[in-house]
Amino acid sequence: MVTTSKKTTANKKLAKSSSPPKQLVKSTLRRSPKVKGGSIDGGFSRIVVEVIRLLQGVVICFIKSTKANHYPYDGSAIIPASSGDPAADSLEIIVIGQIVVAGTDEVILGNPSKKDGNQYGVRCMVKAHNNPAENTAAAAHSWGQAVVNLYKKFSKYPVHPIVNVLNGNTAIPDLPAVNHYIRNEDAAKISKVLYHEAIEDGSFWDHEEVVADFFGDLENPQSLFHILLDGSGDEEVEHNIVN
Repeated sequence: MVTTSKKTTANKKLAKSSSPPKQLVKSTLRRSPKVKGGSIDGGFSRIVVEVIRLLQGVVICFIKSTKANHYPYDGSAIIPASSGDPAADSLEIIVIGQIVVAGTDEVILGNPSKKDGNQYGVRCMVKAHNNPAENTAAAAHSWGQAVVNLYKKFSKYPVHPIVNVLNGNTAIPDLPAVNHYIRNEDAAKISKVLYHEAIEDGSFWDHEEVVADFFGDLENPQSLFHILLDGSGDEEVEHNIVN
């Protein structure tokens, strides 16, 4: 019985060895290159256009990665948007700002710069709907896709960013205040664009609900405008607003 078992085993091994060898085909596909900022598009992490809906019809977006606390190079979108490139006209960007840790005044820092090793605040693009009711999840995703197209157009690498809409299922009245995700100074710049005359004549402050939509429970937001409306402040505002 033992001999038969060994013979059977030998026959099985022989059958395996007599099978034709498998061909090893080397893949000719090229991996996506490593992009500036360290994110690998299509690899371990993906570039994400994060879109956030806010009160007053305001919507912001910035470039991040699916890797936690990782912010790849955003110049492929920010530079043409801030320089008034015609390719960015359809985005209707009114301000270039900086994002903060939600509900705080702590600016989020991006990856260390390859030029000087310093970390700079993560920038965001800002749009505002004429009618706040138009600030829907579908509209936010569509705008994010337009930013994706802009990023791909100016990127040096074959990247494929994805869009993520934060607060996508939140009802418009329940959206966060504008300064919940961006600096107070940037919220002031946005309100100056949207309510310039009311801010100039002081009537803006008579509308507490509107003020709260921009600044939440921030104490003395008027102080931001004392900075914005003096000589040096106006220059800063005009530098950050895309005409």
